[in-house]
Amino acid sequence: MATDGLVGILTSRPVRLVLYVALLVYGFTVFRGIAVKDKQWDLRTYYYAALVHSLGGDPYDTESLSQAAGQKIEFPYVYPPVTLYLFRPLLLLDYRTCYAVFLVLKLAALALLVRLWVKFLKPDRSYGLLLLLFCFFAFRKALIRDLNAGNISCFEQVLVWAAAFCFLRGRPLSFSLLIAGSALFKFTSIALLAIPLAERGRKWLVSTISVASGFLLVNAASYVAGPRLYRGFISNALALDERGKVNPSSLALIRDGLSRIADPVSASLPNLDHAVYALLLAGLALAAYAAVRWIEPARRRSDFMIFCFFVYALAAPRFKDYSYMLLIVPSLYVIRHAIKSLIGKALASLLVCFYLFTYQPLVAAAVLLVVFLRHFMTAARGGPQSKVGLEPDSRC
Repeated sequence: MATDGLVGILTSRPVRLVLYVALLVYGFTVFRGIAVKDKQWDLRTYYYAALVHSLGGDPYDTESLSQAAGQKIEFPYVYPPVTLYLFRPLLLLDYRTCYAVFLVLKLAALALLVRLWVKFLKPDRSYGLLLLLFCFFAFRKALIRDLNAGNISCFEQVLVWAAAFCFLRGRPLSFSLLIAGSALFKFTSIALLAIPLAERGRKWLVSTISVASGFLLVNAASYVAGPRLYRGFISNALALDERGKVNPSSLALIRDGLSRIADPVSASLPNLDHAVYALLLAGLALAAYAAVRWIEPARRRSDFMIFCFFVYALAAPRFKDYSYMLLIVPSLYVIRHAIKSLIGKALASLLVCFYLFTYQPLVAAAVLLVVFLRHFMTAARGGPQSKVGLEPDSRC
């Protein structure tokens, strides 16, 4: 890959050194800005939700959080009640100390995440630098936005990518448990449990059903133990309707598009957004069905997993700007292996890394998914055969 046209300019030692130094300075500037300024607003919500809950109050009431914090809390707590206990250790520290410790923990998680990504890609040095560029700039700087927000997405991604390696290595129980762990906070990621079912293996089926059942039981027990809290969680979650730059998801795009329709049409079809969204999900399901034949998941697990990550990002009803860090490596993976021309690789990289319009991350994900599927479809029809990715056994 060292001679690949896209990264040819990066093979020069002086150019590489300049880029590494520039990225190091930029990274330090980002870290310093978060450390000295009052950011990590999601952490503020987590901390005071755990505090209010520990005192017997309602953590899903934003006014209660604001009173406990002594300042306005902008964002409500939107995670299930069981997660409040996972945030309790934060209360061992005062908020300012917690702020610093949480940032350090996130940087450690980020280092582990990048390590997992490098191990997955097994890039040469040039592509290692390209991965670093994607980490800083891909999808409207998704990774940096997560650091600024103080969200738990970075920790969630560590679990998801650790699960990905378990999938590649044929460890069904570990895969299922890690995915369920990532879904404790954000339910939608439980859908990733379906990835290995395409192989139709009994051990994967048993593991998926067992862990999914356990996940449901945990939440059912949480509801029985505190129905008022659980109703507060559901109420806050359903009230979310972020769109545009902060939530460039497919459902948000559909709702924004339909909001431009004349009022009489909207009034006569009040559930039109859900109908269009259902059609999108049906289309993605058909694509997944075709991909099982074209990609052959049992033989090319890495390729199928990358495909599923794209489908998940496009199907999720809510997919925040920082959530697109899930697609940093899949995007580079598709650009490396499924796009052959230098111009195509350059254009795809620009689409991913240079933000120009609202919902561009969603559009970029859709384009790359189509490119990936087209590559396998061409191969399945007897077109020019080219190796995509690595066979699963070669990375284990």
